[in-house]
Amino acid sequence: MDYLKQIEEKILSQIASPQLAVVDKVYINQSEGGYCLDATVVKPESLELTEEIIKEVAISPIWADTDGRGIYAPPATGQIVIIGFISNNKAWPFFQGIWANNLKPSALAKTGELLFCDGKGCEIVFDAAGKMIIKNNSISLKVLLEEILDLINSIQCLDPMSGPLPLLPTIPPQIAVTKNKIKELLKE
Repeated sequence: MDYLKQIEEKILSQIASPQLAVVDKVYINQSEGGYCLDATVVKPESLELTEEIIKEVAISPIWADTDGRGIYAPPATGQIVIIGFISNNKAWPFFQGIWANNLKPSALAKTGELLFCDGKGCEIVFDAAGKMIIKNNSISLKVLLEEILDLINSIQCLDPMSGPLPLLPTIPPQIAVTKNKIKELLKE
């Protein structure tokens, strides 16, 4: 009976369920050519560090093609992450995601929106109506473009005899039409 118990323990010791861990470092694995992380496992109930360290955890991109183009977002050092194991095998760890219980987003997406944010005030939002909104931490792209168009609209030539003239008679109406088109496209 002890022999069967030993076999059971040996088998069960090789089966791994997802683990919470704190990222120790993120790097590119030179031999494999992809992002990896090393992390220290934490106790799920208290988030206390344990002695167990998981090394060379593969970090898959959010999206990528075969040429290496894609969206990459490696976690930060010190961040709590979820590490999974392919086929529950401890030899094949992979980054499953960020542990969000202790994470406060810098921006909130509404239902139906796709939001990208940098945590410092820059946002790209694709809303439910299919419009894209780009903001930085001080001014929206819409406001910035309107200011540029106002500046262009104010450019004039100086005729020594008669004073200020538009650059060409057709420029101010063209700028006004362009400005109205941009306002429609970039409604916030």
